[in-house]
Amino acid sequence: MVGYLLVSLLISVAPNLTWSCSDNLMFGYRLENSTVEQISNIGVHSCIKECRLRQPLCQSINYDSEHFLCEINSREADIEVEGIHQTNSIFANVNGSSRVTLTFLAVL
Repeated sequence: MVGYLLVSLLISVAPNLTWSCSDNLMFGYRLENSTVEQISNIGVHSCIKECRLRQPLCQSINYDSEHFLCEINSREADIEVEGIHQTNSIFANVNGSSRVTLTFLAVL
């Protein structure tokens, strides 16, 4: 006799597998007065990964592409309203889940 069991697993996955940031980068903007940490000599995508590792403290990032400087921000923002224009700056809200639910059918 064959039985079936529906199994759901909640697993943590690598941050770069769950969130695509390329559409959320705002070039030429930065958020002021919300930075809680700075990381030097890092790329923008690594900056976003570092932010994901610091959630819920980190909610957004400023990235200085000229000096390779990542700023971890404690809040999200509507950057076109709240941000300031700055050449060589990139802003991104970093939100979303770092977990995914997998459901599969197991044959017993």
